[in-house]
Amino acid sequence: MFHRFLIGCAIALFSSSISIAQDLQPIAEPESRLRAPDAKPQVQPLPVVVELLDDVRDLNGSLLDTNDLEVKTAFGIAKMPLTEVLGIRMARDETELTTIVLHNGDIITGKVDIQNLLVQTSWGKSEVNGNNLGSIFFDEGLSWKGLKLLAGEKWTLEKAEELAPSPTAQASAAAPKTNAPRAAQSVLVSP
Repeated sequence: MFHRFLIGCAIALFSSSISIAQDLQPIAEPESRLRAPDAKPQVQPLPVVVELLDDVRDLNGSLLDTNDLEVKTAFGIAKMPLTEVLGIRMARDETELTTIVLHNGDIITGKVDIQNLLVQTSWGKSEVNGNNLGSIFFDEGLSWKGLKLLAGEKWTLEKAEELAPSPTAQASAAAPKTNAPRAAQSVLVSP
């Protein structure tokens, strides 16, 4: 009998709390502080070396337009941030593909559409037409090395040895010198 009394009290308490909750109206209160609009993070200009296609001069400076690079590959469109790119070798003719080498060693080939490139140099801003671009390097001392394969030519990047001699180079300086040219240190190894 005591059970029935407790169950009855619980039902009465529960039903009265539901009716009280139904009578309450939600009230929205304005936020006391104003939110500032989300600001875009400041993008730092990327250091760049631009080789022109029909000229022996290079442009050194900072790339001002740092949008993602869009490449149309055989598998679809790939977008990548320029901060991940080490070098871009533009296609020299309609049958050739552009080669993009990433900092992690990956090589992507495809078609890119760079209309123009805006570079801040020590003497001011320079706008380079995309048709005049030969290569774009995001590090100094890089050069392209072509590898002849059965499927065609593949391009990789090489970095020249540092100008300052290392301790092992200083130790070998006492050894007799040969007239053989110094080999470049390869940044990427192709299979």
